[in-house]
Amino acid sequence: MKAILNKLAFRQEYSSVLIRNPNFRKLFIASILSMFGTQMHRFALPWIVYDFTGSATLMAVNFTISLVPGFFFGLIGGILSDRYSRQKILIVSDILAAFFTMLIVILHISPMGLQVWYLFVLTFILSSINSVYLPSFRASIPTLVTKDDLLAANGMFSVAQSFMSLGGPIIAGMLIGMLGPWINIIMNSISFLISAVLIGRIRTSNTVKLEDSTQKNGFLSELSHGLNVVKRTKWLLYGMFLTFGVFLGSGSVGSLIQYYLRHTLGIEGALFGVSFALFEFLPMLIAGYYAPLLGKKYEMEKVVLGGSFLYAFSLIGIGISTLYPIVILSGMILNAAAVFIVVNWNAMIQQYIPNDVLGRVTGTVLTVQSVALLSGGAVSSFLVTMISPQWVLIGFGMITVVFSTITLRLPFINHNKNVSKNSFI
Repeated sequence: MKAILNKLAFRQEYSSVLIRNPNFRKLFIASILSMFGTQMHRFALPWIVYDFTGSATLMAVNFTISLVPGFFFGLIGGILSDRYSRQKILIVSDILAAFFTMLIVILHISPMGLQVWYLFVLTFILSSINSVYLPSFRASIPTLVTKDDLLAANGMFSVAQSFMSLGGPIIAGMLIGMLGPWINIIMNSISFLISAVLIGRIRTSNTVKLEDSTQKNGFLSELSHGLNVVKRTKWLLYGMFLTFGVFLGSGSVGSLIQYYLRHTLGIEGALFGVSFALFEFLPMLIAGYYAPLLGKKYEMEKVVLGGSFLYAFSLIGIGISTLYPIVILSGMILNAAAVFIVVNWNAMIQQYIPNDVLGRVTGTVLTVQSVALLSGGAVSSFLVTMISPQWVLIGFGMITVVFSTITLRLPFINHNKNVSKNSFI
């Protein structure tokens, strides 16, 4: 009975943050809409590319293209996040994303028609907008909640993602089967617009307004300052090394999983969406609930490191067998481990890094992750033309094991965090 009451008390942490904090509630609802729209887009665009070309390689290339902007615009987005109003950056980004998403539909129905290379260009633009958006989004969370609520807040985003992972694939698969993929693109555009309206209704003095002296610094000076913070913060460097290995594996899975399910396992239509729901919903829901609890009980860095090993071995498991139950079970473990890692890693950064440089640090971390995703996706897209996707996934699982083992011997867990109190601006 005591264990049950403890669980209920922990669950109350989630609801209390939403109830007592209307500004965070608006950001949370906006993120849910964005997640749902992304699920629509996530299934529709690769489906369109595959329908146009029948090429698994181009399908994977489209995913890889979506990762390229993170390398170029993550740092820029971080600097903008520390220099200007994060709220305005989020609003403008949502409006631009809505426009370019709808442009895909407009080109399709126009006399000139839609060509595959248009999709690649628009994918690059939308991913560029997202790369600028993310540093401001993540850096806004500590300005809207207290330090004690950071783990719960990040866990809530993960739980919300799990529900979107359940409803999104099923709805997307059904809509694609009945009406085609274009309705999914339209719904994504609408979700961006509603998200912009909600974020615009946030009323807080914490919307990031830096001192004039900071804003007068040059772009390169601010970039250099952010990189120096990263260089001096050893635990951050160790964690970036560890997560680089994890995101290499994520890039491989992301570029191959749809092809793996459709081509190798022969899954089509509604079952395709149901498979993604099984693959993501239950593990992300459970892990999203327990990730903050584990972070508080065992220390966040231990959960990140342990999750990386779990991620590595489950990635190997996906490639070992083409039996549907084994693939789905391994994928469930993979996604649970990813949630343990991401929730605690993001909370570590938000809690330990001063808020006036949090955008630049977040942008740097996102850039490193984007390089890993891009590398994993690009190499996997190339290798799958020569060897089976199973061996590609096994290989990247082994690479992640190596990164995790090296980090185990580094002082990532026991290193002093040099905790600085966030300056809530």
